[in-house]
Amino acid sequence: MVNAFLLVKIEGGSKVGSMEHVTKRPEVKRLTWVLGPYDVIIECELPTMEELGGFAREVRACPGVAESITCLAVD
Repeated sequence: MVNAFLLVKIEGGSKVGSMEHVTKRPEVKRLTWVLGPYDVIIECELPTMEELGGFAREVRACPGVAESITCLAVD
């Protein structure tokens, strides 16, 4: 399994309800709104790096998402 954190910036004034279909997936272990350079941190777990890449692309494609960075968790 691949564990990762996606750090997501939301465009100013945007609503992110359109991310619900992504963030309610079972791969998402936790979603946290934060203050700082990023707005949301998504903790996720996927079977492979390829699936993680696909999930990250889905997040970036959501309306209102300005930018995201994927950070692999190291155990």
